[in-house]
Amino acid sequence: SWRDTEDWKIWARKDAGGWWSLFRPDTGNKIRFSLTDKPVIDKSSVPELVDCCITKICHKNCDYCYMGATSTGKHAETTDVDHLIYNLSQMQTFEITFGGGEPTLHPKFLHFLDYARYSELVPNFTTRNLSWMRNEVERSEIIEKIGAFAYSVDDSDDVDDLAALLNTYKINKRKAVIQVVLGTVHKEQYMRIMKAAGHHNLQVTLLGFKKTGRGKNFGVIPYNWWLTDYLAISGKPTLSVDTCIASECKEQILAADVPEWLFTTEEGKFSMFADAVDMHIAPSSYCDESEYVKVKDFDEETVLDAYRKW
Repeated sequence: SWRDTEDWKIWARKDAGGWWSLFRPDTGNKIRFSLTDKPVIDKSSVPELVDCCITKICHKNCDYCYMGATSTGKHAETTDVDHLIYNLSQMQTFEITFGGGEPTLHPKFLHFLDYARYSELVPNFTTRNLSWMRNEVERSEIIEKIGAFAYSVDDSDDVDDLAALLNTYKINKRKAVIQVVLGTVHKEQYMRIMKAAGHHNLQVTLLGFKKTGRGKNFGVIPYNWWLTDYLAISGKPTLSVDTCIASECKEQILAADVPEWLFTTEEGKFSMFADAVDMHIAPSSYCDESEYVKVKDFDEETVLDAYRKW
């Protein structure tokens, strides 16, 4: 149920395991707890977040794209994405994140945001495109509907460009997250990005390198210094990491006094990936193909059966 206060909402859901999850749509924060002696289990009965690929089209052609997106890819069928949104709503999933490819290129992108919000799912998206922010109609509709968007950057100039647009159009900075793929930037670029994000008071999410798609042939830049260098920054930004980094760098993270209960190192515990272009479900967008569950549609039983396999 939604509970309104003056400036934020909480969604409370009792899991089939007997424990509770609280979710704040305005920040994406979640807390799990139990009111009994029974411990909180380490996998939710339904996914709390679903990462959904809605297109394999992107004009950036990044050498390290783990999805292998191209200018000649294809879009997901609208009915398939709508069906997924509807059934996730029925399951009381909290969030859906649209990705690609470049999700803003899908002709029904605004429709997906609108239908997700109507269905009481918080829609988010990842992007390397800022042209929508310069379009008054698109900008207002997108910002109104989403929880947040992640903007992928290569250097501090990208951070400055985003910050300038947020300031120009008076967009709450909580709506935006800087996203950096480790292994694709050198230490000097990384430090410039971090300092610029801290200066503009923007959050940063680090993604581990995925050796799939074109990433199989990319010369990965070593990044074993990412945490030490981050901790040394004065005025550092708020930082989060994906499960890939959490797993790869667990000992480093624990050594920095981050509690183990604050992160998970395994995909498929509280989230899943749905590829609406090639029609499969998986623990993550970069897992081995042996873990894919091919589907004809995203009905509730199919989604839950796949989610419970992992």
